[in-house]
Amino acid sequence: MRSHLQAVRSRWVIGILIVALLYYFGATLGLRLAFEKTNASPVWPSSGIALAAVLLLGYRIWPGIALGAFLANVVGFLANQAASASTVLVVSAVISIGNTLEAMAGAFLLQRLVGARNPFYRTQDGFTFTVVAFLACCVSPSVGTTSVSLAGLAPPAAYGTVWFTWWLGDTIGALLVTPLLLTWGEEPQARWSVERHVEAGLLLVSLLVASWVGFGGRIPGTEAQYPLAFVPIPWLVWAAFRFGPRGAASAVIVTSAIAIWGTVHGVGPFVQSSVNESLLLLQAFVGIVTVTILTMAAAVAERRDVEARLRTAHDGLEARVEERTRELVQVNERLQEEITERRRAEAALRRSEEQYRLLFEANPYPMWVFDSETFRFLAVNDAAIEHYGYSRDEFLAMTILDIRPPEDVPAARALAAVDTGLARRGEWQHRKKDGTIIHVEITREVLDLAGRSARLVLVRDITDLKRAAREKEALEEQLGQAQKMEAIGRLAGGVAHDFNNLLSVVAGRSQLLLLHLAPHDPNRRDVELIQKSAERAAKLTRQLLAFSRKQVLEPKIVDLSAVVSTVEPFLRRLLGEDIELAVSSHEGLGRVRADPGQIEQVILNLAINARDAMPRGGRLTIETANVELDETYARHRAEVRPGPHVMLAVTDTGVGMDATTLARLFEPFFTTKEPGTGTGLGLATVYGIVKQSGGHVAVYSEAGHGATFKVYLPRVETALEAGASVPAAMPAARGPETVLLVEDEPDVQELAEDVLKTWGYTVLKAGDPAEALGLAGRHDGPIHLLMTDLIMPGMDGRELADRLLVDRPAMKLLFMSGYTNAAIIHHEGLDAGASFLQKPFTPDALVRRVREVLNQPPGSPDTSPD
Repeated sequence: MRSHLQAVRSRWVIGILIVALLYYFGATLGLRLAFEKTNASPVWPSSGIALAAVLLLGYRIWPGIALGAFLANVVGFLANQAASASTVLVVSAVISIGNTLEAMAGAFLLQRLVGARNPFYRTQDGFTFTVVAFLACCVSPSVGTTSVSLAGLAPPAAYGTVWFTWWLGDTIGALLVTPLLLTWGEEPQARWSVERHVEAGLLLVSLLVASWVGFGGRIPGTEAQYPLAFVPIPWLVWAAFRFGPRGAASAVIVTSAIAIWGTVHGVGPFVQSSVNESLLLLQAFVGIVTVTILTMAAAVAERRDVEARLRTAHDGLEARVEERTRELVQVNERLQEEITERRRAEAALRRSEEQYRLLFEANPYPMWVFDSETFRFLAVNDAAIEHYGYSRDEFLAMTILDIRPPEDVPAARALAAVDTGLARRGEWQHRKKDGTIIHVEITREVLDLAGRSARLVLVRDITDLKRAAREKEALEEQLGQAQKMEAIGRLAGGVAHDFNNLLSVVAGRSQLLLLHLAPHDPNRRDVELIQKSAERAAKLTRQLLAFSRKQVLEPKIVDLSAVVSTVEPFLRRLLGEDIELAVSSHEGLGRVRADPGQIEQVILNLAINARDAMPRGGRLTIETANVELDETYARHRAEVRPGPHVMLAVTDTGVGMDATTLARLFEPFFTTKEPGTGTGLGLATVYGIVKQSGGHVAVYSEAGHGATFKVYLPRVETALEAGASVPAAMPAARGPETVLLVEDEPDVQELAEDVLKTWGYTVLKAGDPAEALGLAGRHDGPIHLLMTDLIMPGMDGRELADRLLVDRPAMKLLFMSGYTNAAIIHHEGLDAGASFLQKPFTPDALVRRVREVLNQPPGSPDTSPD
C-alpha cells in the first residue's frame, strides 16, 4: 500500500514539474512574440496550457500552474528591472495566483456546462467553450492589472488599456492552445491509412504556403494586402471537414503562428501605424478564424456522429423490422395452423352422428363427453371402459368428479366451468375402478350436444412416462455416484502406489538393521516397533488398493455357503454374547468365481460394521441364495448386468443410516464413529473387493430400523476347484550374477542395492532409463538381470527392457511397481507371464524373487506368486 501511494505521489510531483515547465516556456514564447519596445503580446499560450492541464489532469495540478506563472513573471520583471526584488516577488506571486484561479475557474465552468466530454465535437459545446474562455480570462487580467498598478509598475491611467491587452492575450491563448491540447490528448478513433497520411502532408505543406502568401507577402520582403489574409481560409476549411477538431486546431495554430510572426516583424495585412491598432486587428482575426473553424469542425464532427448513429439505428431498425416480420410470419403460420385445426374439428363435429360415433368409439385413447353443468358422463368410448375398468352403465351413472382424487375435486370443478374451445388442460390424476391412481394429460373441446353445453375430453395416460422419467433421474444419480467412487478409487490407488515406495525403505531398512542387532540389544525393540508399524501401514495400503480395485486376487470357483461356514465360528467369538448370529443358506446354491480370502474379508468387515451398529445387542443374519437379476433391476443400476447371481446378505437390527450417510457409505476414511475408533476403510474395502470380483453391493437402511447389505456375485456353472498344491522349496538366495538396478526413487534404489550386495550380487545402479542405457553400453561383461521400476518419467520400464534386449537377448527381466500385478497387466499392457515384484518388499522377498527369476530356464513364463 505504501509503495502504491509513493508511486502516485511521484507521478503527481512529475506532473506538476512538467506543467510548470510548459507554462514557463509558453510564457517565454509569449514574451518573444511581444511587439518591440512594449510588453503587449498578441497571444499568451500559457493561459491555454493551464486550462488544458486542469481539464486533462484535474485540479490537483494547480501547483504546477502557480509555480510556472511565478517563475515566468519573476524572470520577466527582473529582466526589465521593473522594480525591487521584493516588489517583484510579491507582484509575481499575486499574478501567479490570478493565473491559477483563471485556469481553475475555466475548468470548473466547462465541467458544469459541458461535462466530462471533449467540448470541440459538438457545436453547442464549442460555443460554450468560447464563452467560458472569454469569461474565465477576466480573472488573471483583473488580479494582475490591479497588482501591477498598486505596485507602481504601471500608471493608473493606463489601467483599462493594460487590462484589455492582458485579457485579449489570455483569451487568444486559451482559444488557440486549449483545443490543440485537448484534441491531441485523447485516443484517436481510428488508425489512418497511407492515403490519409499523404493527404495530411499535402494539407500541411499547402497551408504553410498559403499562410506565407497571406501574411508574409506574395514575394518575401513586401507587405501583403488585406484580401490576402483570407487566402488560408480554404485550407482551414479543408482541415475542419477532412480531419475534424484535431486537424482544425492544428491548422489554426499553424496559420495563427505565421500571422503573429509576420505582424510582430512588421509585415502582413495587420500592420498599422500604432501598435495597439495592429494588435487589435491581429487578435480579432485570430480569434474570429479560430472560433469559426473550430465551430465548423465541431459541426462536421457532430453531423458525422449523428450520421453514424442514424446508420446504426437504421441498421438496427432494419434488423428489428426483419425480426418482427419473421415473428409475425411465424405467428401467422401458427394462427393458420390453429385456425385450420379448429376448422377441422368443427367440420368433424358437424359430421353425421354415425361418423361421429365411429370415430369416437374407435379412438385408441380414452374419450368421454360430460355435461358442463352437472358434470355427469354423457358418453364414453370402449377405450375408456377398458382402461378404467368401469362398465358403460357405471360410467353413465357417475360424474367426472367421481374419478378424481378428493384433493383434485375443487380444481376439476373450476376447470369444467371454463368455456373455451379445443385446448390442453395439463396433467391430472385419475382413479381407476380398482383404486389405482394414474397420471393423465387431457385435451378438451367445447361442444353443443342436443342443445346442452358439453365437453368432449380425450385422455392420454402418462403414468409410464412419468415413471420412466423418475427412473432416468435415479439412474443419473447412480451414475454420478459411481463416477465419484471411481474417481476416489483412482486417487486411493495413486496414494497407495507412492506410499509403497516409502514402505519399501522403512520395512527393508528395519529388517536389515535387525540382522545386525543382537537379540538382547536395547535398540532392538524400537526397530521391531518400526517394522510392525510398517507392516500396519502396508495393510492400510492393501485396503486402499482393495477399494481402488488394484489388489492381487486369486479367483477360484467357490461356494459362498462354505465360506460363510468357515468364518462362522470366528464370527461368533467376534460378535460377543449380546448379539445373536443366524446363518441361512438355500439348497442348490450356485458357484461364483472369487478369491475366498477376500470374500472372508468382506464377510468380516460387514459383520464388524453390523456389530458396531448394535451397541446394545441385537440380531445379525447372514443369508446366501440364488437370485435372478432381470432387466428391470439392471435398468435402475447402471453397473449391473442382468442374469443369474448368488446373493450374500448381511442384515442387522442396529441404529440404521439416513440418506446422507448412505450417499457416502463406501468412501474411504468416511466414518460415523468417534475419532480413534475406526479407520473408515472397512466398507470401502468391501466395495473394492466386490467390484473387482465383477459384482455389486446394494444397501437398504433407514434410521432406527437396521441395515441390510446385499452382495451380488455372478453365478458360474463350473465345478469347485481342487485345493492348491504345495509350493516347491524356495531356491537359495545368494548368487554371483550382475544385476542392472533401475529405480527413480533414491531411497528405494539405495535399499535394493545394499540388499543385493549383501547377498553377493554385483549391482549396476541407475536413477532413470537414460542413465541405464548408457551404463549398459559401457559395461563389457554380461548383465544377468534387469531389475527396473515399471513406471518412470520419460520412458517406462517395459520400453527400457525392449531396448536393452536388442543387444543382450539372454538378460532376465524383473519389474517392480507400487501397483499390483493385476493392475499393471491391465493398465500398462505387461505380459501376464512377466516377472513382477510388488512394493513394498522386504529384503528377504527381494533376494528370493531375484534368485527365482535368475534360476528360470530361458523362455519359461513366470508362474511364481508375487
